[in-house]
Amino acid sequence: MTHEPMDPKVKADLLEALKSGEYRQCQDMLRSPTDAYCCLGVVCDVVAPEGWGDLYGRDKDDLRDTVWGHKFELDNETSYLGQDLLEHIGLSADAMYQLVRINDRNSDFEEAIQFIEEEL
Repeated sequence: MTHEPMDPKVKADLLEALKSGEYRQCQDMLRSPTDAYCCLGVVCDVVAPEGWGDLYGRDKDDLRDTVWGHKFELDNETSYLGQDLLEHIGLSADAMYQLVRINDRNSDFEEAIQFIEEEL
């Protein structure tokens, strides 16, 4: 199943970031307290790196208690992207959910990279 193509610049920047080795992977959230990211968290970081903040207003230096949120997340749901960002980058909700499933069943970004390259 092919999806609508992503914005070409966002896609290129995202693939570069995912392949760079600069991002450690996590599951079940966009960004973890230990500064690891799911592939959608990398999207947020590429598009708006200044958009991160602590959801609970704790001290940013105490990462053990930090739950990262992003201004583009879906209604305080820290695992999904909101409609504004999806439209901005040209990503359908179906493709987003597929990326979540791919990310959360793998220990690296390889399958997500392949999906983005071939399907988006």
